[in-house]
Amino acid sequence: MFAIGCLFFIVLPLIGMFIGGVLHGLAGAVWGAAIGFALACVLGGGSVYALVKASRASRRGS
Repeated sequence: MFAIGCLFFIVLPLIGMFIGGVLHGLAGAVWGAAIGFALACVLGGGSVYALVKASRASRRGS
């Protein structure tokens, strides 16, 4: 789970940069990379939230 979250920070900005560059040139590449990074932050935050929530639930059950 941790490795997937770390890969999101590399893969999503690169994909966004590629798609933005193909569609709108240099400015699109910058915007695509920024949007990909923001999406990676959201997904990473969601996975951290789920991990903390699962950890707290497992402590209550024990």
